[in-house]
Amino acid sequence: MRTRALASLGLVAACGSSVIAPLRGDAALVREIALVPQPTIVMTIRAPANELGVSLGAAIGTVVASTQIYDVDAIGPPFARYLDRVTATRDVTVEVGLPIRRAPMPPPDGDIRIGELPGGTAARIVHLGSRGRLGDAHRELDRWIADHRRRELGPRWEVYLTDPTTEPDETAQRTVVFAPLASAAHEVTR
Repeated sequence: MRTRALASLGLVAACGSSVIAPLRGDAALVREIALVPQPTIVMTIRAPANELGVSLGAAIGTVVASTQIYDVDAIGPPFARYLDRVTATRDVTVEVGLPIRRAPMPPPDGDIRIGELPGGTAARIVHLGSRGRLGDAHRELDRWIADHRRRELGPRWEVYLTDPTTEPDETAQRTVVFAPLASAAHEVTR
C-alpha cells in the first residue's frame, strides 16, 4: 500500500519538520515548536459535533483511497484541521487529510484536493487516551496560550498517531494537537 506510513501510526509520525516519536512521560505538556509547510491531500467535510467521529473515519478512508488514485505517497498519519471551533449546537467544518511527499500532477479535482499544513511557530500537546476526551487537550492549549500571552494564527489540527481499528484500547490512543501561533515578534503586549 502506498500509504505504508499509516502502518506505523503508533510508532512515529511526521508532521512538517517535527517528528513525534513514542512518548516518554511528556503527555499533557505543551511545547512550542517550529514547523515547515507540509503538502497534504485533503477533503473538507461538515458534520454535527455528535457525529464527527464517524464522519472523520469515513473521510480518512476516502483520503487514504485517493492516494492510490492519484499515485501519491502519504508520509505520515491522518489529521483533521478544524476550520470551526467544535460546539455541541452547530455543525463543524473540518479539513481531513494526509501529509504527502509532493503534490501530484495534474492535481486532483472534486472533493479531493491538494492542501498544506502551515509552517511557522505552533503550540503542540500530546493527548493520551480516548479521543472523546480531546477537549481536555484543547482546553490545556487554551490555558497555555493565555498564560504565555500568545495569539493563535489560524485553525488547529489533530494528528491521529494511533489507528483505533488496530489499537482498540482507548488508554493507548495517541493524538497530537497543534495550534499555530503568531510569532513572538508580532505579539501585542497587554
